[in-house]
Amino acid sequence: MTATTRRNKLAEEHSTDYFIAGIVSPLRDYRMAWELNRTLDLDLKRIEDLALLPGRILKQDADQSGFPRYKVLIEMDKASFYLISNRDRGSILLKKHRLADYVLLIIGSWYADKFPQLLDSIKLIPEVQTTFPIEPKNIASRLNYFLHESDSKPDKDYSDRWSGH
Repeated sequence: MTATTRRNKLAEEHSTDYFIAGIVSPLRDYRMAWELNRTLDLDLKRIEDLALLPGRILKQDADQSGFPRYKVLIEMDKASFYLISNRDRGSILLKKHRLADYVLLIIGSWYADKFPQLLDSIKLIPEVQTTFPIEPKNIASRLNYFLHESDSKPDKDYSDRWSGH
């Protein structure tokens, strides 16, 4: 009961403090992270992959198969950026948004009025075909678990494991 209550509370707390976008691009995950770093002046670093079990998302070691993800914390803006691959070996993380190759999650209200401009900047990357906003309520069950997991434990830096992804 505690975990369910905690997840529901999290959904309410973050309902206006995060922004989600789908990115359509044939780039590999490490290259997409590099392009976002260069374009948006970020420092995304590889962290633990997400693994899917029926009805659940789990953190998974980067040596195993999973949905690659990258994170950067911008302390000055009190914001976090996550880049998460929406595909892994035929599996799709967000089935309602299967056109997206990547999901960009921005946590922090400072970006509320800047979100459309961020998407426009990402569209300028030559290998990006399009970006589109995703309504948080459409992916609440998966997103809430992801937010709970990523904020509750420190992330290990996997930036030295670029090969094979």
